[in-house]
Amino acid sequence: MAQINKNTKITLLLCLLAMILVICFPMFMDRVITKPIHKFLKSEQKKYYYWGVFITSARDSYVYRI
Repeated sequence: MAQINKNTKITLLLCLLAMILVICFPMFMDRVITKPIHKFLKSEQKKYYYWGVFITSARDSYVYRI
């Protein structure tokens, strides 16, 4: 009977550990995946608006006019 109780406790601990990993790992991977996407979107927002036309410069310090 003692062996059954020990195995039950180990099984419950392993199930809790698995549940914690299932919850926490996707939260971590979400940040890893979305960080480059947010960085790209911020760089796309650095467009310049001139006379109804979006103009993107080769460098951030220069704005080319039509």
